[in-house]
Formats: sequence, structure tokens, C-alpha cells
Amino acid sequence: SMDKLPCDTAVFQPRLHKVQCGVPAAMVDQRRSGMAALLAGPWVASNWIKAAVAQLDRNQEGFNIIFTINEGKKYNYGQIKILSNINDIDIQKIFNKLKIEEGDTYSATKIEQSINIISNLVAEQGFPFTETVPEVERINKTNNIEVIFRINESEKKYVGKISIIGNERTLDKVIRRNIRLAEGDAFVPSLIARSKILIGNLGF
Repeated sequence: SMDKLPCDTAVFQPRLHKVQCGVPAAMVDQRRSGMAALLAGPWVASNWIKAAVAQLDRNQEGFNIIFTINEGKKYNYGQIKILSNINDIDIQKIFNKLKIEEGDTYSATKIEQSINIISNLVAEQGFPFTETVPEVERINKTNNIEVIFRINESEKKYVGKISIIGNERTLDKVIRRNIRLAEGDAFVPSLIARSKILIGNLGF
């Protein structure tokens, strides 16, 4: 949707797209990076930025940056696999929870979402010290992309001191009881995220 674009205004046309933003010239590189991230979205796998041109606006208060983008081909997911050298992980249980299936339109965003899902489920199975690495390969002479998620053991990290800063409206213990980790526990990103939600729901 337009409100997700890293620009103030946007105009899209088939095949050749131009996106205009009224921003200072110093932000060209930043906008280019943001646009590149946008192009990794759910519709194509191979959009690329052909050029970025800055033009002084009429009021001479900033620049209009015009990105010229070539539209790439659409790709679909081919075979999807989860592999691990940790024998006790229930791969099939994790695979059944993925939100992508063979034949779906390729999306780099869905790859990131799948990594988060896998990491959380692996931690729930009792393996907090892992990392999930995606391997994406285009199948020759097709529009299919094969994806392998490899679950590897990673460096062990533990929670150190937990400090609460800026709390002026309630007792620290009210906040601490909503933190799903304790000092010395294994560092699990999903529990950090859950703690953040619970503390945010307190309304302070």
C-alpha cells in the first residue's frame, strides 16, 4: 500500500515505475536503500533500481528524487525444506506451522517471517541457542525458487542484569512480573518480544 512507501508521494506504472519524493539531496542513498527493501516485497523477486536522479524543486527548498525501476519477473516457491544437524528437533512439527507453501508467490518478507516462526518453535522445543539460515536458489529454466531453512547451533547467550529505567508511575515489581525472562536465563528473542508486548499493555 502507498502508506508503506519510503516516500511522501508515489506514482506507479506497469513495467517502468517512477517514484518521486520531496526530500533533501543528502537522503538519496537512504531512500535508495528503503526502496530496495520495498522491492523485496510479495510481488516480485527481481525488481532493481535502474537510476536515481535528484532535481531541485520549484520552491528551491529541497529536491525531488526520481527512482527509475525495472520490473522483474514473478517467481513462485518451489520445494521448501527445513534441515538441521540437531537430531532432537521435530522438523515436521515446525514445517507444518510455516505460512508459505509450494506454488505461493515468492516474497522475501515471508522468508523473514518464516525464520522468526522457526526460531520461536525451536526455542519452544528446548533449543534456544540456534540460528536459522535460509538458502534460496532459483531453479534453472523455471520461475520457481527452492528454499532450504537450515537450523544450526549458535553461540550460547544468557540474560545479564535487567534494569528498568524511566519508570515513574508504578513499582518496578509490576513491570518485572511481566518480563518473561530472568537474569541468568537463556536469551530467547521471542520471550523478549513477548515481554515488550505485555509491558506495553500496562498502559504506562
